[in-house]
Amino acid sequence: MIYLGIDLSLNRTGWFVFNEEGMKVLDYGAIETKNCKNESDKLSLIYDTIDKVCKQYHPDGCGIEREFVGQNSQTTLKLGHCHGALMLALTFNHIPFTYYSVMTLKKGTVPDLKITDEFKKRKTGEQLKIEVQNEIYNIFGKQQFKKAHLTDETDAASAAYVYYKVKGVDIEEAKKQAEKEEKKLKKKIAKSKLKGK
Repeated sequence: MIYLGIDLSLNRTGWFVFNEEGMKVLDYGAIETKNCKNESDKLSLIYDTIDKVCKQYHPDGCGIEREFVGQNSQTTLKLGHCHGALMLALTFNHIPFTYYSVMTLKKGTVPDLKITDEFKKRKTGEQLKIEVQNEIYNIFGKQQFKKAHLTDETDAASAAYVYYKVKGVDIEEAKKQAEKEEKKLKKKIAKSKLKGK
């Protein structure tokens, strides 16, 4: 089966495609949108690129890094538009997709990842990205990365890899559901104990 991963951002969106058979890297790249004249051009470029990748490789599923959104409402709005363009391209090509948080992807790729160094100092986002990148090289083999790339592409590889690893399950949502079920069960047990008294 073939998997696509996407690390979407306002200026540079990484994408990555691999075949699980032999963990073969099929292609990867980045959508450079920072020089687009307007938002329409940016959205068109995201849509057209992902549509082309889908038509060329026919992925069976796609993992997407969920953006961390700060307090800037304009940035949030613009990112929402970009995600809309991305989701349309995937939907029109009948590609199922799942969003994963940044930490879910990092820990899904590097299970023993530590967010602090040996001096108990918190690692920077860039340091964590490099650790993920190095693990992606271990998983796929660095020799398969023949084209120039940045951490956006290896973050996209992480999204594709985690989607493949968990079979497309939204593990964050599954965890929430499991916690809800556990609470319900505890309430039910508590009620039955009260009735028994």
